[in-house]
Amino acid sequence: MTAPLEGRLRGAHELVAAVVSLAAAGAVLIAPGWLLLSPPWQVGLAAALFGHAAWRGGQGARTLAYRRNLRRLRGFKMDSTAIPWSAHRLYLGRGFRWDQRHTQRLFEARQPSNQRLLEPSRWTRLLPGAASSADVPAGLGGDPALHGVEPDESDIWMDLSERVGHTLVLGTTRVGKTRLAELLIAQDIRRGEVVIVFDPKGDVDLLRRVYAEAVRSGRTDAFFMFHLGHPEISARYNPVGSFSRITEVATRIAGQLPSEGQSAAFKEFVWRFVNVMARALVALGRTPDYEAINRHASDIEPLLVDYFEQWLDREPTAAGWRDELERQPIDKKSLDKGLQSRGLRAVSLVEFARRRRLYDPIAHALASTLAYEKSCWRRPKTEPLLRVVPTEN
Repeated sequence: MTAPLEGRLRGAHELVAAVVSLAAAGAVLIAPGWLLLSPPWQVGLAAALFGHAAWRGGQGARTLAYRRNLRRLRGFKMDSTAIPWSAHRLYLGRGFRWDQRHTQRLFEARQPSNQRLLEPSRWTRLLPGAASSADVPAGLGGDPALHGVEPDESDIWMDLSERVGHTLVLGTTRVGKTRLAELLIAQDIRRGEVVIVFDPKGDVDLLRRVYAEAVRSGRTDAFFMFHLGHPEISARYNPVGSFSRITEVATRIAGQLPSEGQSAAFKEFVWRFVNVMARALVALGRTPDYEAINRHASDIEPLLVDYFEQWLDREPTAAGWRDELERQPIDKKSLDKGLQSRGLRAVSLVEFARRRRLYDPIAHALASTLAYEKSCWRRPKTEPLLRVVPTEN
């Protein structure tokens, strides 16, 4: 059913009646003798005329206010400390429930014949609730008519149970999407919830608001900011430091490489290389990260030395290995060409394990990497770097 025409865009004719009533009330008070009124009747008639003027003036003021609200956004201010919040509901701001009346009003307002009635008027600036230039941000976009079709707005709340699904906010530039986000974020922080904000634009005001709400709620210890452009103040995140299986470290790093054509072999090599380093770091009680992996990829020897020393210290069959290395130094000239360029300590540990026929899967992988990673030559098949000899331990 179509809503009846309300005639809200007509002229404010009620103001004429209000002015006449005010003039008559003034005449009654100034010259009651002209109307042959005694004092009690004089006061009563003046009061009635003033009441009629206020009634009709209010109607005219509402008509002008309605036209003004279609042309300019109403001012609405709220201090950040006054933002309401609840453990069960979410405050969305001020608004109203749209129905067929508002559709009809919006249709009438957008008619070409009504454009003249919507032109700015200096009188509407004097109406109660009229926003000054300081109330509405400069350049604020949007269609004021969407709010102007309803003079009586109220606070809008949404049940928190409805946030289980996703919420989509659509709007062009400078219509208040970020300010709405600040409103929701402030309430979530005050409720003590975990809040993660992704801001591709890098809005400084939004960042300040999030931090201010964390301070106001006493949660600064839980505030973390990630910013690749400012690593000196950014929190750090280790994408390979948390895993359920150690192989996930190599998978996350090698997974970024292409796997088509000849790249597949290189990707597999990178996976194995990173997996060896990750296993050694975890065995040493260290957390893998990009910096450590990059450092050991450039020079594997320090990691090999640390792991071999720890392994040989706890290996019963390697008792006295430190004294033996001092008594029997390694002659690097007798080694394979690929090992001659390596450090003496790393080569000595590898050769000791080979002579003693000791085996450890991580140590074996590190020893193989020591020869392959830098020299890129194939080791003769007749003599493996570490012989696989199962032991009772």
